Amino acid sequence: VTTTVSMSGERMPLHGIGSSKLPRAVAAVKGSPAAVIGGRWSSHPKAWMNEEIFCDWLLDINRSFRLKRKKVVTIVDNCRGHKIDSVKDRLDFVRVVFLPMNTMSIGQPCNAGIIHSFKATYCKMMLAR
Repeated sequence: VTTTVSMSGERMPLHGIGSSKLPRAVAAVKGSPAAVIGGRWSSHPKAWMNEEIFCDWLLDINRSFRLKRKKVVTIVDNCRGHKIDSVKDRLDFVRVVFLPMNTMSIGQPCNAGIIHSFKATYCKMMLAR
C-alpha cells in the first residue's frame, strides 16, 4: 500500500499494489479492491511498483491538483519503478524530485514508524467495519 501525505497533513487516497487483479479477500467482501482499501488498486505479477503504475498514479495526482489549482513537489527514491520519462511533459502541477542515491537508509527509521502507525490505524478501522 502506498500512502501519500502533504506537509500540511492533506492525505491522498491509498494506492494498493498486489499480484492479483481481484484478491480473494476482496472478492469475499463483494467489492472492488479500490473500494475496499478506500483508494486505488493496481496489479503486477510480483506486486511491485513499475513505471506504468507509477506514471498512472502521477497523472492521477496531477489531475487532482490541477482541479485544485495547486502546484506540488513529490519526493521519491530512485527505485527502478520510479521512471517518469514517458509522462514528464504532461506533469504541469506535479514536480518530481528524486532523492540522491543511497540516502534511503537515512530515512528508513522514520519509514518504519510511519508504516507501523499506518498498519495499526488501518487494522483498527477495518475491524470497526
